[in-house]
Amino acid sequence: MSAFAFLCFGETQQDSGAICVFRGDKKSICNKFVQQSAVTCLIWPPEQQIIFGTADGKVRIANVKTNKSSTAYNTDSYVVSITAK
Repeated sequence: MSAFAFLCFGETQQDSGAICVFRGDKKSICNKFVQQSAVTCLIWPPEQQIIFGTADGKVRIANVKTNKSSTAYNTDSYVVSITAK
């Protein structure tokens, strides 16, 4: 089963800046993580959760199994990039 994450850009505030997870076998969006602030970067290490940064300075973790996200780190600066080992 293949899956990938991408940023959704829609015509409404609710759709803009959301992270969507698409599963190839279902050929549809199976997870959607809508954020209050624009998503600025994301990584999805193999076999792990999605980690992403936002314009309001939060680093958040999105769990595709529970369809919930939580804040891992908060700063006063715009999150520019994220890296993983």
